[in-house]
Amino acid sequence: MHNTSAMKSKKAPWIPPPGKSQHSIKTTAKTKVEGSSTAEPCHPTTEMHSLEEDRFEEASLSSTSSFNRDPPDVNAHLHSIKQEIQLLTTHFISLKQISHFLVGIFNTFETEDETIKNLLTKILDEVKEFIFNLDDLEYSVTLVGNTISQEDRITEFQKVIKLKENLLSKLLGCYSNIITIYQTYIQKQSSARMSKNEEEQITLLNQLRDSEQRCISQSAVIKDLERRLSIIQGKANTMESYKSTLEDTRTELQKQLSYKEAQIQYLTTELSQLSTKEKIDDNDRLLEIIEEIKKNAQAEKTALKKALKVQKSRAEKLEKLHAKSEKELEEKSLKLQNEMSEKEGDLKRQLQELSSSLNEKSCQLSDCLREKMKLERDFSEVTNELEMTRRELNLLKTKFSDINIISQGQGDGNHGNPLQDVKQLILLLQNTQELLKNIKSAAVSTTMTEGDNPVAEDKTGAVYKTLLKAVDEIKEQLLDLKNRVLDSKEDNRKSELEMKLKELQRLYTSCSKENHALKTEIEELKNTRWNNSSVEPNETSYIPENDFSIKTIQMEMRLKNEENWRLKQREKDLERQLEEVKDKLQKKEAENFRLFSLEEELKLRKNEISLLEKKKEEESERLLSRIKELQKALDESTADCERLKRYVQDLRASYLNVFGGSS
Repeated sequence: MHNTSAMKSKKAPWIPPPGKSQHSIKTTAKTKVEGSSTAEPCHPTTEMHSLEEDRFEEASLSSTSSFNRDPPDVNAHLHSIKQEIQLLTTHFISLKQISHFLVGIFNTFETEDETIKNLLTKILDEVKEFIFNLDDLEYSVTLVGNTISQEDRITEFQKVIKLKENLLSKLLGCYSNIITIYQTYIQKQSSARMSKNEEEQITLLNQLRDSEQRCISQSAVIKDLERRLSIIQGKANTMESYKSTLEDTRTELQKQLSYKEAQIQYLTTELSQLSTKEKIDDNDRLLEIIEEIKKNAQAEKTALKKALKVQKSRAEKLEKLHAKSEKELEEKSLKLQNEMSEKEGDLKRQLQELSSSLNEKSCQLSDCLREKMKLERDFSEVTNELEMTRRELNLLKTKFSDINIISQGQGDGNHGNPLQDVKQLILLLQNTQELLKNIKSAAVSTTMTEGDNPVAEDKTGAVYKTLLKAVDEIKEQLLDLKNRVLDSKEDNRKSELEMKLKELQRLYTSCSKENHALKTEIEELKNTRWNNSSVEPNETSYIPENDFSIKTIQMEMRLKNEENWRLKQREKDLERQLEEVKDKLQKKEAENFRLFSLEEELKLRKNEISLLEKKKEEESERLLSRIKELQKALDESTADCERLKRYVQDLRASYLNVFGGSS
C-alpha cells in the first residue's frame, strides 16, 4: 500500500514534442519575435510562412490525437494546450509582421485617415499586450501541472481555457481590424480615382468640343474659298465671251474697210471716164466731191484704225488679266489643297489619339472594376468566415461548460474533448491568413502600379460613369445571390452542428462505458497482483494494461484518420462546387457587361445619327445659300452680257450710219 500511495503522489512530467524541448521552444519564440521586430516592415519573410505551416500541421495532428485519446486526467490536455500556445506565438509573429507592414505602407503613402490610425494603434497595443498574455497563459499552464489536488487543477485548467479563448478573441479582433483598414483604404483610393477620372472626362469632353468647333470653322473657310473660286471662274468665262465678241467685230470692220476701198476704186475709174466726156466745170466740181470723199474715207480709216488699236489693246489687257487670274487660281487651289491635306492629317491624328486614349481608359476601367469586384468578394468571404468562427467559439464555450458539468456530476474526471472544434478553428484561421496574404499582394500590386504609372491613373475613367449603372445592377444581383447562398449555408451548418453534437454525445457515452470497463479490469488485475505472493512488490509491471491501451489508441487513430480523409475529400468536393458556382457567376457578369457595352454602343450610334442629321440640315441650308449667290452672279453676268451686246449693236449702228450715209 505504501508503494501505491507513492505512485499516486508522483507528478506526471511534461514531455516535449520529438526533436524539441521547452527551453528550445521558448528561445525560438523569442528569437522569432526579435527577428520580426528588426526585420523590414514592408517585406515579410518566406521562412516564417513555412514555419507557420509546419506548426499548423503539428497542432492539427496533436489536436486529433488528443481528441482520439480520452484520458481520465487533466494532464493529457496540457500537451495539446502547449502546442496551441506555440501556434498562438506563430500567429502573434505573423500579426506583428502584418502590423509593421501596414505601418510601413501608410507611412510611405502618407495616409491621414483617423479611422485607419486608430485601428493601427489598437492593433499595435494588442500586439504589445499579447506577449504578457502569453506569459500569463504559460504560467497558468505550469500551475496546472504543479497542482496536486484534483479540484484545484480543474479550476486552474478552466482559467487556462478562458485565457486561451480571450487570446483567440483578441486575434480575431485584430484580423477584423486589419480587414476594416484594408476596406477603408481601398474605398478612399477608389473615391480619389473616381474624382480623377471625372476630371479627365471633363477635360476630354472640352477637347472634343474644341476640335469639333475647329472642324466646323475650317469647313466654313473651305466653303468660302470654293465660293470665291466659282466667282473667279465665272469672271474668266465672261472675259472669254468678251474676247470672242471683239474678234467678231474686228472681222466685220475689216470686211467693211475692204468694201469701202472697192467702192473708192470704182468711183475713181468712173471719174476718169467722165473727165474725158464732160466739161471742165463739171470736172472741177467732181474733183472737189472726190477730194471730200477721199478726206472722209481717210478720216474713217484713221478712226477705224484707232478703234482697232483700242480693241487690240483691250484684248491684250484682257488676255493678260485672264492669264494672271488663271495663275492666281492655280496657286490658290494648290494652297487650299495643301491646307486641306494638312488639316485632314491633323484631324485624323487628333481623332486617332482620342480614340486610342478612350480605348485605353475603357480597358483600364474594366481592369479596375474587375479588381474591385475581386476585392469585394474576398472581403465578404473573410467577414463571413470571421462571423462563423465567432459563432463556433460561442458554441465551443457552451459545449465545454456542459461537458465539464456532466463530468463533475459523474465524478470520473473526463472533461471531454472540444479540440476537434479547435482544429476547425485553426483551419479557418489558416484560410483567413491565406486570404489576407492574397489581399496584401493585390494591394501592394495596385499601389506599385500607381506609383510607377501616374499616366495610367490619370487615363482611367472616360467611360466610368456609363459603367456605374451596370455595375450597380450586377452588385444588386450578386448581393441577392449571396444572401440566398448564406441562408442555405447557415441551414446546412446548423444541421451539421446538430449531427456533430449527437455524435459527440454518443462518443462520450461510449468512451465513459469503455473507461468504466477498463477501470474494472485494472482493479481486477491489481487484486490478482496483490494475491500473488510469489511476485515482489517492487517488480510490478503494467505491460498488459499498456499494450491494451496502445492497441485501442492505435485503432482509434486509424478510425480518426479515415474520418479525416473522408472530411478532406468532402471539402475538396465542396471547393470544386464553389469554383463551378464562381465560374458561372463570372460568366453571367461577363454577359451582363457585354449587354451593357452593346447598349452603350447603341446610344453612341443614335447620337452619331442625330449629329449627322444636324450636319445634313446645315449643309442643305449652306447649299441653298450658295445657290442663291450663284443665281445673283448669273443675273449680274447676264446684265453685263446684255450691256456688251447693246454696246456692240450701238457700234454697228454707228458704223452703218457713217458708211451707209457716205455710200
